[in-house]
Amino acid sequence: MTTRKTASGRILTDADLDAIAEEVETSDYDIATLRRRRRGRPAMGSGPAEVVPVRIDPELRAAVADDDQ
Repeated sequence: MTTRKTASGRILTDADLDAIAEEVETSDYDIATLRRRRRGRPAMGSGPAEVVPVRIDPELRAAVADDDQ
């Protein structure tokens, strides 16, 4: 008997894999509606963000912190 482990740590046996395969074969999944999963932090905009170090005076930092709340 073969067992496999998912990324979340769940153990799948041959019976589990057969049941999943049966479900996929008999169900009508619309591929267009299935969303693609990404790993990591979601993008802030249309592309990868760039890390930019900046210096901020204490008054501006306080003002930005006040706006967040």
